[in-house]
Amino acid sequence: MANLIPKCIDQSTGRPTRPGAADSLVAVDGSPLSGALDYIEYNQVGESTQSVPTSTVVIFEFNNQVTDSDSNVTTGSNWRYTVPADGILFVHFGLRSTDATPSWAASEAIDIAVYVDGSIRQRAGWQWGGQGTAGQVLTGTAILDVSQNDEISLRGGHSSGNTTDFGPSTADEHFITMALLPPKG
Repeated sequence: MANLIPKCIDQSTGRPTRPGAADSLVAVDGSPLSGALDYIEYNQVGESTQSVPTSTVVIFEFNNQVTDSDSNVTTGSNWRYTVPADGILFVHFGLRSTDATPSWAASEAIDIAVYVDGSIRQRAGWQWGGQGTAGQVLTGTAILDVSQNDEISLRGGHSSGNTTDFGPSTADEHFITMALLPPKG
């Protein structure tokens, strides 16, 4: 049985890459991954930044559709992906801080998590302070066992003491990609 952790292969170079419209999902061993039930990619390029007040958890928005095979995403301030069938969901994201604050204290952090039906399912990434934050890109990956009609969102907050902006620069810096694979067994 092939390992079902997906990665993407650029068909022109044969090298692993971030998922995109021209790429194909493959198993870790490089064999084609058949039976993907759904695939989405959204980014925030061309959209405005999202301001996040300190000590507030928000739903991150990705309103620019790149690929949405079955139209299972609701965009806007309640951004979410509704799972169309039981399976294993591979989630990969990148968030870009556009905050102009030169540095944070070492105790300050950005905390990002994948939520299922409004509850944290997996903490997927965080960045501790003590460094410049403008232009920092935080990436994370989660692999989740999901059920039909689960609602998936990416949420986060921070403790900088100021409002921090997250938002577009390039598609490689502020994005979310999900691939729904068949359940195990």
